[in-house]
Amino acid sequence: MRSSVALDPLIQRPVVKVVIVDLCEKKRAIAAEQLAHELNQEKFLRENYVTTLSHDLRTPLTSSRLCAVMLKDAMNDIGKKKRLFELMVKELDRADDMIKELLNASVANGSDKLPLMLKKCDLSRLAKTFVNDMMEIHNRKINLRTEGNLVGKWSKEGLHRVMENDRPGL
Repeated sequence: MRSSVALDPLIQRPVVKVVIVDLCEKKRAIAAEQLAHELNQEKFLRENYVTTLSHDLRTPLTSSRLCAVMLKDAMNDIGKKKRLFELMVKELDRADDMIKELLNASVANGSDKLPLMLKKCDLSRLAKTFVNDMMEIHNRKINLRTEGNLVGKWSKEGLHRVMENDRPGL
């Protein structure tokens, strides 16, 4: 409650003015402000997620294109053709999975949480597969050393994207 004293110009006498603030109204205003903040934050995170995933889609598509070009040059090497073809199909499958993930993210409403697909995964095996694929695509030698047991519940696709986005010199 707020009060103030003012001179009423019509009757030329002091008038006490009392303003009562409805606590429920104030609580609703605070809740609405918090909700607006949460929605803005969720919108920012969703837009950032979609932007990142869109960028990440380029890698398997570029790898697939490079494999297609290399297939043309490997006409006489049946083993290399087979490996490149398998790698191209694998990369296109990854792109397809990312597109599905992107579509799920774009249609999910504000109250849904985007799932992180955690599955039992051997990081050592994942890294070795990634390195072998990169050596095949870029025709380079890459040394990889892992230590200890790296099996755990991980987001295999997420970690693969991290390795793709952080590959110096390739």
